[in-house]
Amino acid sequence: MKKDSKDEKLPEDQLENVQGGFGSLPEEKVKIRCLYQECSWHFIGSGLKGGFAQSQHTKDTGHDQFTYTYI
Repeated sequence: MKKDSKDEKLPEDQLENVQGGFGSLPEEKVKIRCLYQECSWHFIGSGLKGGFAQSQHTKDTGHDQFTYTYI
């Protein structure tokens, strides 16, 4: 037996049902492309990492117009 977040003892099969998190959800893939002329920046990967990559590209270049395609 393990304890849940309220320090109550639960059998392991029940504990898995109450822990939450994103471990079992499939990651959504996205393609992000910068729309600025002559910029070839793009990202293909998980949506979460894409958001970070897009933010970094905007921070580095000032580019703030993108297209998104979910794949």
